[in-house]
Amino acid sequence: STPIDDYAILATVMLNANNRIWSKVSPSDHIRYEAGEIDLSGRRYRNFRNYYGHGLNILEPFDADYIDLSDTLFFEFQQITDLTFRVLNIAGCSVNEVNKSRCAMMERCKLEKLIVDSKLLSKQEFILLEERFDVVDLSAQ
Repeated sequence: STPIDDYAILATVMLNANNRIWSKVSPSDHIRYEAGEIDLSGRRYRNFRNYYGHGLNILEPFDADYIDLSDTLFFEFQQITDLTFRVLNIAGCSVNEVNKSRCAMMERCKLEKLIVDSKLLSKQEFILLEERFDVVDLSAQ
């Protein structure tokens, strides 16, 4: 195994603890990281930083270009602000109010493309995102 494969095991355990998920971790539960993509879809994760928003981001060592948080409990952009990535999938996530400051956080992450479910956003939030990013709306498909 590679160092990043080993880290995926540790990161899974840390994320589970950070999100108060106490079930036993099997190999199929490990974070999937391949070719610059992190797939956390469908998991009960909302906290990615140690100590509830302070300290290091558990996802940082992955150096991902694409982060899939679809259908997770993710809601606060502050949780991923210290990462650098181009594509973020938050379809199926009920995020906190999308405003200019939260968009600026994502711009600092180098975000270019955002995959969303517009049914979970207000019209104003969706327009704000479309002004700043390449937005793919899965609810339109």
